[in-house]
Amino acid sequence: MMRDEKGNKSNNKTKATFLKLCCKFDSSVKEFIGPFVMAPVNSNAVRRSNSLLGYSSSLRYEEVETHANCMSAWLSVLQTLWFATAIAFPPWKAVMMQFLPSPGQGASKEEMSEGYLKVTAFARSSQGTKIIVRMGFSTDPGYEDTARMLVECGMCTLQEDVQKEGKSGCVTPACVFGYKLVERLQQNGRGIFLSVSSD
Repeated sequence: MMRDEKGNKSNNKTKATFLKLCCKFDSSVKEFIGPFVMAPVNSNAVRRSNSLLGYSSSLRYEEVETHANCMSAWLSVLQTLWFATAIAFPPWKAVMMQFLPSPGQGASKEEMSEGYLKVTAFARSSQGTKIIVRMGFSTDPGYEDTARMLVECGMCTLQEDVQKEGKSGCVTPACVFGYKLVERLQQNGRGIFLSVSSD
């Protein structure tokens, strides 16, 4: 995770921090925020990309989920704890499975068409420069657009839109495909919304 493309220990360090409170108000987004269940996984992808691409020698990364109010944040945390407990405790899992879709069933086409994802990234350099990146998906990100991302990664590989030199082993889409993948996601399917601004 922390090695460069030659297998040497990378000088580019990433410190990931995770929100310990179930709910707090964030003045930068002017919304309530809470822990995001995928943050530990995503932070490892960022850590690997920084090791290979060298975003910063000392990068700090934090990822949270926004909520309409504090109660919504608490309910999200409780739902995550319920699923985690059900996985570890078979009797609870048996009860939970009565209310979940069967294996392979997934979400309906109507449910997926109503889904969406909005991501806002705030970046600040050591010199004080601030950049805000906003990205939006207009359909369900968990099924439909995840499949589209996998297909576009495959198309990038087939069409030689790959930065192959020195990139092998455990890599991330940012390392291998760079901005080519973003362009493909913008141009194909239902596209994505992307904007970059300075604060």
